[in-house]
Amino acid sequence: MAESSPVNGTGDITHYIAIDFGTSGCGIAVWNTKIRSSSMGDDPDIYTNPKWVPGTKGTAVKCPTVLLLDHNGEFEAFGLKALQNYQNSKRSLRHPKEADNYYLFTRFKMYLYNEKHLSRNLMIKAANGKELPAHVVFTKSLKEIKEVILQQLEEQIGGFTKKVQWILTVPAIWGPASKQIMREAATEAGLGVEDGSTLELVLEPEAAALYCQREILNVEAKDGEVTSHYLVVDCGGGTLDMAAHKLTKTKDGEVFIEEIHQAHGGPYGGFIVNDEFEKLLENLFQLSHTDLNEVKQKYPRQWTKVIQEDFELSKYSVDSSTQTITVILPGKIRGFVESKTGKTMEELTSEYKRHDVEWDDEDEGVVLNFSTINSLFSPVIAQIIMAIKDVLQKPECHCIKKILMVGGFSESNLLFSEVKKAFSPTLTVEKSSTPSLSVLKGAVIFALHKNIIKSRKMHQAIGIETWDDFIPSFHDESKKVSAGGKDFCKNIFTKFVEINESVSTNNSIKYEFTPATEDQGTCKIRIIGSRDDRALYTDENCCYEIGQMTIEDLPKSESGVSREVEIGLNVSGTEFTVNAFSKGTSKELRAKLDCVKDRYS
Repeated sequence: MAESSPVNGTGDITHYIAIDFGTSGCGIAVWNTKIRSSSMGDDPDIYTNPKWVPGTKGTAVKCPTVLLLDHNGEFEAFGLKALQNYQNSKRSLRHPKEADNYYLFTRFKMYLYNEKHLSRNLMIKAANGKELPAHVVFTKSLKEIKEVILQQLEEQIGGFTKKVQWILTVPAIWGPASKQIMREAATEAGLGVEDGSTLELVLEPEAAALYCQREILNVEAKDGEVTSHYLVVDCGGGTLDMAAHKLTKTKDGEVFIEEIHQAHGGPYGGFIVNDEFEKLLENLFQLSHTDLNEVKQKYPRQWTKVIQEDFELSKYSVDSSTQTITVILPGKIRGFVESKTGKTMEELTSEYKRHDVEWDDEDEGVVLNFSTINSLFSPVIAQIIMAIKDVLQKPECHCIKKILMVGGFSESNLLFSEVKKAFSPTLTVEKSSTPSLSVLKGAVIFALHKNIIKSRKMHQAIGIETWDDFIPSFHDESKKVSAGGKDFCKNIFTKFVEINESVSTNNSIKYEFTPATEDQGTCKIRIIGSRDDRALYTDENCCYEIGQMTIEDLPKSESGVSREVEIGLNVSGTEFTVNAFSKGTSKELRAKLDCVKDRYS
């Protein structure tokens, strides 16, 4: 991309290490600052971890995002080993007699999708129905990933200094609370806490765009200024995450990216195909939803093998040439079904309303033909295509000429062919040659070239809650409060940015205020979001609290010293950041932003 060396500004950092912590799979990428490269594109010097290759189709250099804890909540295994140990409990677990009380966590990243229900008391359910706190699950997972990386680097180079720029990927559609929970777990796991090390969060579709700009956009070989408008479609195991970009390469070789529409997506990931398969089994075996849950509770290890291993392996290989796939059912599950229904597997499949599902007695598995397989994919493919259309119909997105597909679920040939069919030939639809690695390697590139992203679009109006002098002809009478002999209007929404406004990534919004009382040493300011630019008050239905900013050590009331405080709020970075400054003492004040609920207790 740009012709400047990516090692500029790395200081004494020895390694840039990215962790793509996905819903279905985790990957690691490492860049050694000793190896100097002059470009930012498809960089062969970015090393991805081959020791985690699980041998599964579609996730070649990733391990499953699966955590196994023992009956006391202590770490047992992560990744493929967690699945294998859980299945082979008698031979692999440290406490085999407690196998049914072990905690196996899958798909737990999805717990951070819905910000409305996030709190530090968030609990995550394991395969056996038991729960543990979310911070325990995320922290133990990230701690194991970190230890694996450092151990391998120690073996490779010896005397590893551990001065690392850690990079953790997060969806662009996540809000501040989800990002904060992830950062807190990473910090507790030890990422970025060593002397000289740091931790940075990177938005997944932006990382993918940086990695794929040479492979897909072909902007580096032309003379003069080149501009490309494209939509990054990051299809993962749990979510669809999209970003609409304008990429410009100047005649001097400088490259920068501007967001032209706010991040968009939803819970439309590859796991929906798994959920559809579960529904099929429920109908095929004539079970109620309660019955199926009983299977999962009684035989969690066997059920996990069916869904997480056998079916997950098969679904990525499906394309239009696929005739059938066979999913093996363990004996305990077959026995439960036959006992519950009083019918054999052959009888159940023969009675099934569809004639494209069969029972293979020799392999002891369910055989699905292509029409059935296609029906499992159809719901999520339709949701993805609808979401893409929703973005493309926005006036600011009419300039988009290319769709770039990345992410683990984009490995699916069936998904790619359907998206291409829906938008070709009007748009060019392409995917990276390594969809699962695009975010991972791009995260390293992003950390090396932080100024490439010039601006982002706001998906909400953002401001703060303030009080002001009450104006009878303007303010709502119900908001009037009296203090110190004056009338004030409370709950005012002081807006800083509007919905879909383009905001520079290095822009810090400034706001000045004076503490309400002379002895006030701490001030709390509510950061407010709104789904409507016209909102006037923070208690309107369209408004919600994003977080709370706390400013400490406010200047004391002294003769001749101004108590005026200036706060700075950056809402267009990967994470929200705040700062505060005393105009009277010319000193920076302690300021922090907390976006996770139940923070005031």
